[in-house]
Amino acid sequence: MKFAYLKILFIIATILTVSYLYEYSNSTPKNNVIYLYAGPGTSEESVSQTESTLISLTSFPYKVKKVGPEEVIKGTWMVDGALIVMPGGADIPYCQHLSPLGNAKIKEFVKNGGAYLGLCAGAYYGAKEILFSVGTPLEVTGERELSFYQGIAEGPAIAPYSYDSNAGARLASLRWIAMENPLQKNRLFVSFFNGGCHFVNAEAIENVTPLAKYREENSKEEKTAIVEIKVGKGIAILSGVHFEYSPDLLDQNDQYLKPISQALKENDEGRIKVARYLLQKLGINKNT
Repeated sequence: MKFAYLKILFIIATILTVSYLYEYSNSTPKNNVIYLYAGPGTSEESVSQTESTLISLTSFPYKVKKVGPEEVIKGTWMVDGALIVMPGGADIPYCQHLSPLGNAKIKEFVKNGGAYLGLCAGAYYGAKEILFSVGTPLEVTGERELSFYQGIAEGPAIAPYSYDSNAGARLASLRWIAMENPLQKNRLFVSFFNGGCHFVNAEAIENVTPLAKYREENSKEEKTAIVEIKVGKGIAILSGVHFEYSPDLLDQNDQYLKPISQALKENDEGRIKVARYLLQKLGINKNT
């Protein structure tokens, strides 16, 4: 009698375990790795800030891994990748090390249902054409292979950029314009800016949803700062501002960053809401 009772308990426990494992396996995404590009051209600070924000705003089962050009070209990351992030830095080295095979892998990944997040230089890199610092010694122009945004990414949108210092860093004031609003009541928020672009004629380009615009003083025109793009079965989000930058990680001894840092801290709640929302749009933590 005792043996039969134990047998019944064992069967019940087995059924519950199998049921739990089945439910868990179906609720856990198979593609659960966020790949952060850290190859030539990326800014050490941007990689660090991006990694920190991704880790702080994502939860199990997602994990963050850095990836270089060789790994991107090889393509094994596509098997478990949920999102590939191209951070700030300089876009010409991206071209030199990822063209054409690496870019082809990224495009294939996104078109087949993956996601791409381009931040500052990574946003320029995701456009069909870039116009950067035209008419200055820093001028960079030309077409780009990813071409998620079938238009022009032009910048710097707010202030001239400097490769030697943070003299071009600014506190960017932005207005959220998309119908779905992560900020709830107030549509205004601030973010770190340093050399980023705006997206020319974003409203007129197919499969593009403008999400936020720069609010510049004494300017009647609001330039588009963040866009969402439908790419095949996947999605790309490009941002001219560094919404991934936490003021706590900015160098407080830098004369250009110190005045910006305090204002960012006072308004950081809005930035975090936007960052969390954009990650959910990209398929990360979408059920939380």
